[in-house]
Amino acid sequence: MAAPAICYARKHCSWHNPIFKIELTLLKYNPVTNTSEVLIDKLQFANGVILSPLEDFVVVAETAASKLQRYYLKGPKKGQKDIFLDGLPGLPDNLKSNGRGGFYVPLIVGRDMNHSILTQQLAPYPTVRKFLARMLALLELSFQQVEALVPNYYTQRAIHWLGHLESVSFLNMNRFTVLDVDIEGRITDSLHCLDGSLKGISEIEMYNGHFYFGSPYNDFIGRVKIN
Repeated sequence: MAAPAICYARKHCSWHNPIFKIELTLLKYNPVTNTSEVLIDKLQFANGVILSPLEDFVVVAETAASKLQRYYLKGPKKGQKDIFLDGLPGLPDNLKSNGRGGFYVPLIVGRDMNHSILTQQLAPYPTVRKFLARMLALLELSFQQVEALVPNYYTQRAIHWLGHLESVSFLNMNRFTVLDVDIEGRITDSLHCLDGSLKGISEIEMYNGHFYFGSPYNDFIGRVKIN
């Protein structure tokens, strides 16, 4: 990728709750020419973009579809896209370098044979999905109006609780997982927390011999020593 170019995802919907169907577009923006180029469109709630170490392709996480897509920026496949990794055991949220040429993929919500994901369960029922999304939106709007009149901690907490889907997080499994993926899109390792002390993780950083974990739900940053 040319030095000034920036890749980012753009929403086509103002309502941010992923119960409602949201399509996003991966764009490449050039600040020198002030122009944008569409790389991939109709992404299902894209939530994480990262360049390969050689900047020959970009990977974008499709949270609602539990998969990663790849777009080639250089080489013989320039301008083409493909599936980098599909059938993930949860919802990918953000992508980070693992420092070894590959990527860490946090799964903010996990799934297995005994735990499905609410948003994916509702996919065949658009009417139910829209009803629930609008109900949550109306509740959030009510708290926003109160907050505008009388700013306070409790309405701010309620707005966050509704808008970030913390209101339905009790339906999620207690497992937290981060996948370690190589440059070819193969899962080579994984990190897990099974006791519920860390969950809803969407960010991972390595620093000074520790992993640091962030979440839109938790009021703390998790830290685990790297063995």
